[in-house]
Amino acid sequence: MKNLSSIGIIAGLIAMSSLKTNKGSASRKTYKPRSLDAVKRMSDKEKSEIRVIDLSGYMRNVNGSIAYSLQLQKMMAFPFSSFPNLKVIDLRNNSLHRIPSDIFNTQSLEFLNLDGNFISGIPPEISNLINLKRLSINAIQRGFDNKRRISSLPAEIGGMKNLEVLTISNSNLSKLPAEIRGWKKIRVLKLELNKIEEIPPEIGELENLKEFNLGSNLLTQLPPEIGNLQELKNLNLSSNLLTQLPPEIGNLSSLYSLNLGRNNIRFLPPEIRNLKEITWLSFNNNQLTKIPEWISELPNLKYLDLSDNNIKVSPVTILKYLSPNLNNRVVQHLLKDLMSKESSELRRF
Repeated sequence: MKNLSSIGIIAGLIAMSSLKTNKGSASRKTYKPRSLDAVKRMSDKEKSEIRVIDLSGYMRNVNGSIAYSLQLQKMMAFPFSSFPNLKVIDLRNNSLHRIPSDIFNTQSLEFLNLDGNFISGIPPEISNLINLKRLSINAIQRGFDNKRRISSLPAEIGGMKNLEVLTISNSNLSKLPAEIRGWKKIRVLKLELNKIEEIPPEIGELENLKEFNLGSNLLTQLPPEIGNLQELKNLNLSSNLLTQLPPEIGNLSSLYSLNLGRNNIRFLPPEIRNLKEITWLSFNNNQLTKIPEWISELPNLKYLDLSDNNIKVSPVTILKYLSPNLNNRVVQHLLKDLMSKESSELRRF
């Protein structure tokens, strides 16, 4: 499976790399300083030529607690807004606890990467970044203080009208504000590994959303408005607490990948038969007791995972339900899982 948001982030970083050059100030696009004090020696003309500021991992090279504290203060006070044509700021892996305030004055910014930090909150001033297209905050996992994670989003974040890709993962988000309705251009929304308990009905207004990742959260149900996402292609709802699906899920006419593994779903709504573009379905580790006959009506289905459920029908019966387009290895895996369960049942007698 292709992960659309990962592709987008990688593409952004490749674009950053392609801008790097040391052949004269006229062609200089990326600024990766060895010292934060170097910015003081730059002319306005030099600053106007910079499109990317790369400070990724800068703090890792600072030794000594006093030096570290001093450099951290300088980074937090860095004059990002003095670069009038700045498009990308890369602050990955710097152990930052908050976003440097001058970033919010950089209205030309299109991509802000804050992965691998200790960011504990997003201030209302985020709405000042009217041209921001990508925001990535993938928090540190190992040895990460649980309190230093984003737990909520300000209502003002809905004012980011040009936002296309948003990643906030490994955090403590419990809900999304209704103001997300303002994200008319958003294509990728990655919110896995949070504590989200519900999705607001306003999700149905994200008319250009193509990838929605809510894996490893605390969802118990989905709003019927999710069926309004006509452009959605990839939906990941694995590792939640879902027990059922709304029939409106069958309205996702563009969907080609649906991951509902590791939930508590007992039956599947027949409306799923309307997903004519679907190629990848995963319902592993649920509470299903049978395979719906309409599975065979999905003309493009190539991957199906029903492992670790409570299905007790015979392999022969199952074969007549399966689409002829299914990959042979997938069919073999499915039959092996079911036969294994059948053998376990027989050994009890």
